[in-house]
Amino acid sequence: MLAMTHALADLGVILAMAGLASVVLQRLRQPAVLGYLLAGLLLGPHLLTQITVDVELTHSLSELGVILLMFSIGLEFRLRKLLQVGLSGGLTALIEVGLMVSLGFLVGQAFGFTPVEALFIGGCLGISSTMLVARAFAEQRVDAPFVEVTYATLIFEDILAIVLLVLLTAVASGRGLGPTELAGTLGRLFGFLALLLGGGLLVVPRFIRWVAKIARAETLMVVAVALCFVMATMAEAAGYSVALGAFLAGILVAESGESHAVDVVIGPLRDIFAAIFFISVGTFLDPALVLEHWPMVLVLTALVLVGKTGGVTIGSFLAGNGLKRSVRAGMSLAQIGEFAFIIAGLGASSGATGPFLLPVAVAVSCLTALTTPAMIRASERVAEGIDHRLPRPLQTLTSFYEAWIEALRERPPSASEGSAIRRRLLMLVLDAALLVVVIAGHGLLGERLVGVIAATTGLAAASVTWGVIALAAALALFFLIAVLRQAARLGETLAARVLPPVGGEGPDLGRAPRRVFVQVLEVAIALGLPPLEIAGRLGFGALLNLLVYLNNDFLDVDADLASTTREPAATRFLA
Repeated sequence: MLAMTHALADLGVILAMAGLASVVLQRLRQPAVLGYLLAGLLLGPHLLTQITVDVELTHSLSELGVILLMFSIGLEFRLRKLLQVGLSGGLTALIEVGLMVSLGFLVGQAFGFTPVEALFIGGCLGISSTMLVARAFAEQRVDAPFVEVTYATLIFEDILAIVLLVLLTAVASGRGLGPTELAGTLGRLFGFLALLLGGGLLVVPRFIRWVAKIARAETLMVVAVALCFVMATMAEAAGYSVALGAFLAGILVAESGESHAVDVVIGPLRDIFAAIFFISVGTFLDPALVLEHWPMVLVLTALVLVGKTGGVTIGSFLAGNGLKRSVRAGMSLAQIGEFAFIIAGLGASSGATGPFLLPVAVAVSCLTALTTPAMIRASERVAEGIDHRLPRPLQTLTSFYEAWIEALRERPPSASEGSAIRRRLLMLVLDAALLVVVIAGHGLLGERLVGVIAATTGLAAASVTWGVIALAAALALFFLIAVLRQAARLGETLAARVLPPVGGEGPDLGRAPRRVFVQVLEVAIALGLPPLEIAGRLGFGALLNLLVYLNNDFLDVDADLASTTREPAATRFLA
């Protein structure tokens, strides 16, 4: 009875602090999440205040917050919606998350952390905060075309976050992430997803529709929460995160068409436990550790602000959303939040990382949460400034690219064109996958391979090391050239749909614009390759070749732009 009284008192203190923090931060026009984190800091064991709570109880309750939060995110997903925003949001999220994980990994290694710790640091930086962005948009009453781009990117960031959680769970458990383990992990994941989604789609949507039709609101809430907890338990039993099971439950409920009704009835319960989750995170915020690692906090904060803005802007522009929308979406997503806490907590609880990561992630999140409202307010002015100050060749290039993407959307391909495009894409993906295998294989297995060869042949380890590096660099360069060639062929196929070549003896006035399109695609793909080479530590040979190639390509693009703007075909296309 005494234990129950203490637990009830702790819960009362937690909720009272959550309510007080929410009111104060709302008056200050700051995100409530920031107040919850500060409340957790005050209630935690690190400030030695007079008011403290049972950290283990808070952590246990916060698990419910994670589950309900992921369930709510899943409610926003419908398969049809995923198909509608798939290309734009998926490409943007893939480029941005890949960039941030790579940069975070490199920064972690630069600060002297182990590869596993550096990987968790990169994972913490990869995903923006849906909650912070949604609250900021609501408070500022933002209603502009870039909001749709922002939410589409967040949707696929959340999907990539689930994949990251699965992969990092495998790393944290000590199973490793070599090529064989990675293939096995992904195979088991896809099998689990197929089983749960395939079986669930046959039962859950119909059942939820039936409950919503005949039952009262509280019954719908109880059924939905029960389904969420059951699927979270199934995911945990299968060796995955409870977040994955809750997310899948949300997707299945969304397919019933009753996601709005379910979201309304579980909203108050979710908000209560989400507040407890953020307070729980705040209890882990150790000011001493933050001060000890303050250079890292500042570097990671700057990396999030610059890297996420740039990564989302580039990815969104390449996906065809236009320069201004892309810049505004990028500035809106320059923060980290709930997934960073989940990933950092996973690393700390599993022993894969030291105790430093969660306080550092919370500190970076607090700083970026403070800057998010200001960056959203300034995004329109910054986007206009960038658009007006671009050099003339780049302005022409962006206009061409935007018009090209719009033309591709408005002209569906014929059967033969679709077949050619799919074939080019498949070859491009295969060559890129082989390039990644070579780079990742060298990074993961290079030292082991050197040891085996040296022990077998009796050669000096240094000589074998240089031989392995040379072989890996040669293979990587071979597949790199193959990727760029496939990109050129894909670009030629797509460009010919917009500006078909002119037959006969007359001049082909669309040749220069088509060449620009091809080179833009080559450069876009090539820009994604240096982080892979750096991460793989292949040396500078292949990277130098890539930079020389890019330099020549940019010179060619500039020359083609100069001639393109003088040609009638270009004028007609831009019009």
